[in-house]
Amino acid sequence: MKKLLQNIFTKIALLLVFIAGVAVSCNPEPPDPTNPPNEYPIDIPFTEYSLEETACQWINLPYDDKVIVINSSEELEKYISCSSESYPVIDFSKNSLLLASGKTDKGISEIEINNLQQLSFNKYKLNIDIVLNDVILAEPWSKALIVEKLNNESSVDLKIPGTVNILSPCGSKSYDSKSDFDGTIEILYMDGELNIKRCDVSVICDYDFIDVTKTFDGETITIYEKEESGGNINCVCKVDFEYFVGKFERGTYHLIIYLRSEIIYNQTITL
Repeated sequence: MKKLLQNIFTKIALLLVFIAGVAVSCNPEPPDPTNPPNEYPIDIPFTEYSLEETACQWINLPYDDKVIVINSSEELEKYISCSSESYPVIDFSKNSLLLASGKTDKGISEIEINNLQQLSFNKYKLNIDIVLNDVILAEPWSKALIVEKLNNESSVDLKIPGTVNILSPCGSKSYDSKSDFDGTIEILYMDGELNIKRCDVSVICDYDFIDVTKTFDGETITIYEKEESGGNINCVCKVDFEYFVGKFERGTYHLIIYLRSEIIYNQTITL
């Protein structure tokens, strides 16, 4: 009888172990928030935040073609000032405010937020279209938008296609294939602002605009130049253009410039 009971208890124990194993195998591990199953990029919904028709205005903006992520009222009060009323309320327990600002070399006809994309767990990209006019005027701009709460480690890159100031139209000379000539590079620095002037750059004849993306990491400034085109014309022409890089204090920096995917400038500069 004793042996029979032992056999029964042993079988019960083995059955419980089996059931526990099945339960574990049937319940997958919780998803890793740093590696979600979604395929990037993901379009993020947003609501524009405006100070128009209020007694408030933006202050202390860097105008450096970057995005500030604001997660509290205390942070927001560093960049906003009101004369007779409070600013429109933001629920920072659920939302973040993205504040983008920059400056163009010409007058601005229109600014439109194209979209906001999540590129990875903590990485985002804000795409803004700026339509320039022929007024020769350095004009600052700013855009703010409310999004679902971002964590404090999140960063948002700003991409602004079409803000390059074209100095001259394409020349009449064209070629059968793309030229290897990358044009000249002139570094312009005045009043803390860094601009790049490019002359005789070979581009596809039917280009729509010159896309310039800029990043700054410590002491390294990296610039990516590329013409955007909807066609496929097998010829090139020359174009001159200039663009604002950002505000920088005097000092020594490492400047890298890519034209398409090729490095055309990789030197140390002193501003």
